[in-house]
Amino acid sequence: MEILDDAGVADAIAERSTPAGQMAATAFYAGFAGPDPDYGRRLARLESWGAGGADDSWRAASPWRQLNLPQIRLEPMGPERWGPASEEWVIHLNYPVGDPRAQSDAQVEADARQALGIPDLPMKIHKITRWSVEAVMASAFRVGRVPVRGRRARRQRPGRAGRRDPRV
Repeated sequence: MEILDDAGVADAIAERSTPAGQMAATAFYAGFAGPDPDYGRRLARLESWGAGGADDSWRAASPWRQLNLPQIRLEPMGPERWGPASEEWVIHLNYPVGDPRAQSDAQVEADARQALGIPDLPMKIHKITRWSVEAVMASAFRVGRVPVRGRRARRQRPGRAGRRDPRV
């Protein structure tokens, strides 16, 4: 955010970002819609993103609180392109390797609607991006006295662990 502040757009980003109170926790659900009685059941709720700005250590690390504004709203960096009243969601759907449903935009939209239980709600899809889990592992987990651990030992698709870039 400090770089964006230097560029003169940080205040506009903060104004349009997800409100801090809505970023205090990450919740995991069994599903959103469907016939199974477990759908909609919350499995876990974890404090995240500096508890929406309430965590002292997060506040001390930067003059800015944690912000969340979709990339599609940040590019191009023109504040006139951002809609202050917009409501947007990001959804990740996982398909088995080679599943042809993943290649059809219409099928991905239908699967998203089914997963969310909103078959008739008007929606505008900004972008569908496809990622595949590659199952690539490091060939060695130690070089001399230096171990390779965790995320560095495997590739991850964007959206995992809050990251937006593939990593090895």
